[in-house]
Amino acid sequence: MALKKQHFAEGEIPIFDEACIYKRGEYWQFRLWLPKENKYARKSLRTRSEATAIEKGKAAYLEIYANLQQGKSYFSITTKEGVEKYLSFRKRDVELGHIVSGRLATIATHLQHFLTFIGKDTKLKELERTDCENYFYHRHKSTNTKVKQVTVQNEQSTINALMKWLNKNGETHIDSFEFKKLPRLDKGNEAIRRATLTNDEYETLYRAMRTYCAKHNKLDDAELRVRKIVQHYVLVAANSGLRVGEQRQLQFQRQR
Repeated sequence: MALKKQHFAEGEIPIFDEACIYKRGEYWQFRLWLPKENKYARKSLRTRSEATAIEKGKAAYLEIYANLQQGKSYFSITTKEGVEKYLSFRKRDVELGHIVSGRLATIATHLQHFLTFIGKDTKLKELERTDCENYFYHRHKSTNTKVKQVTVQNEQSTINALMKWLNKNGETHIDSFEFKKLPRLDKGNEAIRRATLTNDEYETLYRAMRTYCAKHNKLDDAELRVRKIVQHYVLVAANSGLRVGEQRQLQFQRQR
């Protein structure tokens, strides 16, 4: 990593022979040329003391150098660009069969809500862990209180998955947001029971499906075929817990 300008002007003090500090007005500044990004890294050292500026300049150089050695860029992309890169990465998971296209669409929707909240032009490296503390409040207000808590919790999980991936790829300084803790959802035993079938209910269901496809209905081959498909569709859903959209995207080659 070498400075574009090797000869320093009067008043510029070299830092490790690659960067330099210089005075602008009353305060010292830091400057380092980054060849890969074809830009200068500049920052105010916020001191009037030359000795302090030299120490801060060395610290700034070492921090930048360490990050570059890890493959991290100095300049930041926007949140919109970060989301686009992440969705492009997750699209490969669809191609590999790791997730279905419907799941990718859900992830994209979650991240659009995130961009609306955080701002699509916000620099990723300016984000702080506490920047999404009011995310639930924002979603609650923007939907006129119609959004469900579980929906927001799922969105928050998607957002932090994005941040973890961006951080791993050197695009952020944080790997997750600290969302405001939401109250635990407790729907009660009856709500949980209503989400599943009792043995008697399941027996009623499969017997009804048998009757639906029985020979005494005097069905032609085409109608019988349709009813058999419906029978299997209903029973697979009852036994597996798959939702309608998930079951419709199921393919034979994905069975294990």
